[in-house]
Amino acid sequence: MKNMGTVIINAAVILAGTFAAILPSGMLSMLQIATVVLTGLLFYALIILPFFVPIIINTLGKANWWPFIQN
Repeated sequence: MKNMGTVIINAAVILAGTFAAILPSGMLSMLQIATVVLTGLLFYALIILPFFVPIIINTLGKANWWPFIQN
């Protein structure tokens, strides 16, 4: 689980960099799309994944793994 989070964060940062390269294009529609995707990816990679996912896992406890719990 710990390794999966770092892979997802790295992929999101790389994808955000790709969309950041679109920003200087000058086309309004591309600029808007790149800004929205870039903001969403950075929000997810830097705030949601490192902070809220562990909080939710700790809050739910064993219920977090309900589809994988063996009876």
